[in-house]
Order: sequence, then C-alpha cells, then structure tokens
Amino acid sequence: MKKLFTDSDTSIKRVMAFIGFILLCVTMFVNSFFDENIKPSKDLVDAVMYVIIFCIGGNVIEKFKK
Repeated sequence: MKKLFTDSDTSIKRVMAFIGFILLCVTMFVNSFFDENIKPSKDLVDAVMYVIIFCIGGNVIEKFKK
C-alpha cells in the first residue's frame, strides 16, 4: 500500500482505481443502512464500476507491456 503512493513510477490509473474502489465500497456499505429512495442510481454505480475496471485493466496491460 505504501509503495502505491511513494513509488516514483506511480500510475494515475492505479490511484484512480484505488480511490474508486474505496468510494464504491463506502457507498455500498452506507446504502445498506438506508431506504431505497436515497440510494444512488444503478447507472451511477455501474459507471463507477466500469471506471475502476478500466483503470485496473489499463494498469495490468501497462505492466505486461514492459
């Protein structure tokens, strides 16, 4: 974890995937305590999930490309 932010070769895709993952987990945890009417739309949650998948996939491709 420490290497993720202190490494001189830090990729923005790696950081965005980490932030997105944390936000998605927090959102799902918090929404488990509230009613249906204040939950974010399914499309928004799916969009965040696709951004995370894209960032992780891009990072993996970048790593194997080297």
